[in-house]
Amino acid sequence: QWSSKIPKGGFVVDRFLDEELGKVVQQVDLFHGHEGYLDVKEVSSVIENTGNLYSFSVDYNRGVEDGISAGKYDLVDHVDFRDFQTKQKGIRKVTPELSSFNHYITTDDVLRRVEKRGRPADFVELLAFGETYPNVQLKFPIVALESVFHSRGKLFAPYLGREISERSLRFALFGNGWVSSCRFMVIRDRE
Repeated sequence: QWSSKIPKGGFVVDRFLDEELGKVVQQVDLFHGHEGYLDVKEVSSVIENTGNLYSFSVDYNRGVEDGISAGKYDLVDHVDFRDFQTKQKGIRKVTPELSSFNHYITTDDVLRRVEKRGRPADFVELLAFGETYPNVQLKFPIVALESVFHSRGKLFAPYLGREISERSLRFALFGNGWVSSCRFMVIRDRE
């Protein structure tokens, strides 16, 4: 029989590993005032927006221009968005990780490290993130390395960033390194 309460020390078997739940419980002291039990809805809402995990739906059938418009960005680099294609189809809920390495890092090093946990996010997933969580990009740049744009013999990767107090959708040189403040969106394998 299912219960809407989780006993202290119990397991959550949906999308999150016990270790991840343990980190969340420690970070926000979820058991405080609950006499050893947690409400499932409270745990879910905290997990979805804690640390570097975010949950949202992606409509892979929607055009890139529609995704940009829905994101309501203040500044958008001018490129031919028809070049961006996604391999995914349909509508899917994802819970990507925003990986930070806290130091300058090359694109090759990022891709090697990301490969251990999943795959880099594509442009459509980045746009859906920006639409769902518009203020996160004001804290740090969020990069999607799966989609690249070719211009004048060079590759560029899309990222969500901040220009003073405005939200931006920009493209950075793919082969260069990345500053320590960047977060790299990773679509985890178990999704």
